[in-house]
Order: sequence, then structure tokens, then C-alpha cells
Amino acid sequence: MQLINFEFALDENFAPSQATKKWGLFTHKSKHIYAGIHLPGFFQTTGFPYQLMGLLIIFGLEIAAILWSHQEGSSIQIIIGLALLDIVLAIAGHWWQGDITLYKNMIVFEKGRLKQQLERKLFFRKLIQSFFYLLIILSAFIKFGFFYVVYMSFDATALLILFFYLLGGILHVACTGHTLFTIIFWYNIQRERTQYINSSGKRYTFDPEEAFQQEIRLSEVKKLTPVKAGLHEIIELDGKYYFQTYGILNDRQLGNMIALQDTDDMRQVIAKEGVRHQHMIYLMQPNNLK
Repeated sequence: MQLINFEFALDENFAPSQATKKWGLFTHKSKHIYAGIHLPGFFQTTGFPYQLMGLLIIFGLEIAAILWSHQEGSSIQIIIGLALLDIVLAIAGHWWQGDITLYKNMIVFEKGRLKQQLERKLFFRKLIQSFFYLLIILSAFIKFGFFYVVYMSFDATALLILFFYLLGGILHVACTGHTLFTIIFWYNIQRERTQYINSSGKRYTFDPEEAFQQEIRLSEVKKLTPVKAGLHEIIELDGKYYFQTYGILNDRQLGNMIALQDTDDMRQVIAKEGVRHQHMIYLMQPNNLK
């Protein structure tokens, strides 16, 4: 779980490619609130064991319902086809999750017209995603319909089959996309880290002697608390404050920086500017891939 949370050994200067970081946007995020600022999560992955468990439960429910329906005389080919279609729909719906995660984070620190444009794009992508997820729920009723046509009785057995199909559809929406895309993300980050290790730290690296600095926009706040989280720091130079980071500033490290500020006004600044800094890190390629 450490790799998919962008947590590496302190003596490593490993930096995954932007393509791999993009796969990370498709994974499940935990939301956090700091001084009233809602952070949707950027560099983290949460709940993967539960999502994997949910996917396994789906297979169990589908197999049980398919065998039961077939025993009653339903067409097993049609029901299996619809079950496979559910997986396709779950993947198609989750395909928009990367943009959704990115736009949610950009909305935190953007202002004015650009923020409004991002909100429209976010709404449009969530609408498309919801359409695919609605089709999954509709598929559950269609599969039940094929069962009911041959069973012709709305009793406890029918209700149980309907429950299996509906629960499977809900779990598809909640778990299938996150699970499959997390596996893809893990594979990519593991592959790049293996290349980093096999090349003795010459591939997929950042310069350990050169920190990435970005000035923190203070707006009405005039002072911040310099803090450190792992290799990362908030520093003060000539009356200005900067994020000074090496590699990826993950959500846990940013959360520590926010929590260590003295006032809510300071925490709000670091929350917004921290996500802006994470976005800049997201856009960066390792030194050897530029």
C-alpha cells in the first residue's frame, strides 16, 4: 500500500512519470476538511482492500443468481452477457474519474472564470459517469426480468434474486472501477520503481540536490509557520514563503503541514496552496524523461 500512496524510502529519489501519476487519479480518495476547506484528495489511494472484497462479493452474487435463474429456466447466455456488460459499463463510467478527481482539486485553488469553467467540466463528466452507473442499475432489473418471466411468482425467492442483482449493481458502481484502475496504477508504479532500482537510481528520478520551490500566495495572511514533513518543507526567504519539496508531496504530508499552522487563516492558505503545489508536481516529469 505504500507505493500507491506515493510513500517511498527517504533515501530514494524515485519519481514516477506523469502518466503513472494520472492513473493514480482514478483510485479512491478520502476527503479531508481543514479549517473549512474541503480537500478531495490528490496523491493518495484509500480503501483498496474493501473495494477488492466488494468485487469478489459481486462475482459470488452474480454466480449464485445466474445458477439460480438458469435452474428456473432463464437463458444463461443472456444473463451472463448482461453480467459482462455490467463490468464494461463500470469501466466506462469510471473512465471519467481521472478528470473528475483532477478538476475537483483544481477548483480548490483556482478563482474566477477559470474556476467556473472547471465546475462546468466537472458537472458534465459527473453527469456522463452517472449515466453509465444508471445503466448498471437498470441492468439489474433487466436480469431480474428474465428470471421473473420464467419464475412467474413474486415471492421470497424472487425478492432474494432481485436483492442479489441490485446489490451487485451497487457494488459495481462503488468498487469495480476503483479496484481495476488501482491494480493498473499499482502495476505501472511498481514497474517504474523496478526500473529505477535496476538502473541504480538513474531512471525515474528527481535531482536530490535540487528542491522544487513554489511561492505561496498569501492573499490577506501575512505570516505562516515554517514546518517540515519528511523531505518537504515550508520555508521563509526574504519575507516570502515557499513550498520546498523533493519528489511527491502526498496528502498525508500536506495534511501534517496544514495541521501545524497556528491559525485557521494560515491553515486555509496552506490547504489551497498545497493542492496547487501538488498540481504542479503532478504536471512534472522525472528528470530523465523530460
